[in-house]
Amino acid sequence: MARPDYSLVVVTPTDAARRDRPQRPRRRDFGGGVHCRRGADRRIQPSPRLAIVARKRKRRPTPPELDRRGFRLIPIAGFIVVCLGLAWFLESRATTTLIFVRHTDTVVVLPESNNPPLSELGFERAELLADVLQDIDVVAGVDAIYASDDQRTQQTAARLADRLALEVRLADPYDVEPFMAQVLSEHKGEIVLIVTHSDIIAPLVEELHGSKNLPPIQSDEYGNIYIVTIPWFGKVKTLRLRYDTLFPPREGTFSGSRLNPR
Repeated sequence: MARPDYSLVVVTPTDAARRDRPQRPRRRDFGGGVHCRRGADRRIQPSPRLAIVARKRKRRPTPPELDRRGFRLIPIAGFIVVCLGLAWFLESRATTTLIFVRHTDTVVVLPESNNPPLSELGFERAELLADVLQDIDVVAGVDAIYASDDQRTQQTAARLADRLALEVRLADPYDVEPFMAQVLSEHKGEIVLIVTHSDIIAPLVEELHGSKNLPPIQSDEYGNIYIVTIPWFGKVKTLRLRYDTLFPPREGTFSGSRLNPR
């Protein structure tokens, strides 16, 4: 008995049948989980509800990413610190101005007395000096006033101190180096008035690296103002001004050499 012949026949659809077969509509995702068919309006916006769900499901940053975000803040913090440091540096290094004046006219006393008070003319000249120095800086004005232990320097400084509500600080100007170091350390960027004596003004100015060619102050010369400006960078400058040329010498002032004309 012969075996039946089993042959495999593969039937494939024709091209016409393939065209007639209904096509399944393709689905396209336009974001937010909203699908639309081919040919539909592609400008459809995702549903707000789906967008909120998508934001809620956003992946949380891992610890390494948090570390990277922290590193990004370091340059910003460093920039802020640099700005603050620069502002402090410029403030502390601002120009310091020192004003030196001699006390005004004093009364004639016995040779053994070395601490005479101001004369009537001396008080008038002290008032004029206060008028000149009260508004010497249009922004701040004088910040501190120093005088020696002698009453003539304190009386001269008191006129301006009363107007500016400042206290006259007592110091020994003849201790040149420590005195100038104290003033510069305590009054950086400020204007300081120092009322002193004629024989010590030049050494004080030289200690500040100011002019070394100040002319000697005569015994009857009371109307000079010496201004020394000390910038944080640059050369120290020295100015000499006269604030009084209207007061002629009168009796009752130091006009001779029989007393110490400081």
